Amino acid sequence: MGSIVSHSARSAMTVSLDQIFGSLTMRQLSAIVQALERGYYNLPKRNISIEEMARNAGIARSTFEEHLRKAETKLLLAIRPYARIAYISRNKDEKL
Repeated sequence: MGSIVSHSARSAMTVSLDQIFGSLTMRQLSAIVQALERGYYNLPKRNISIEEMARNAGIARSTFEEHLRKAETKLLLAIRPYARIAYISRNKDEKL
């Protein structure tokens, strides 16, 4: 048997939805889904504001923003180990 090529192993990794989204509350998940669907994270960003998304959700701007920021933080922390694996693997591949 041959050795596994590193990019093959990297692309074959699977992660469950629960591992990524399991720590989010429904309000946080709702805020992040709305932001994604409304283009808040597009580059260039669509002309959508926190205020408009909060109004659409029927909550105060500060509350919506808190849900969104907490969701962002939890998602980044959830993918941190996978980002690190990708970084180390890519860095190793580039040195070869």
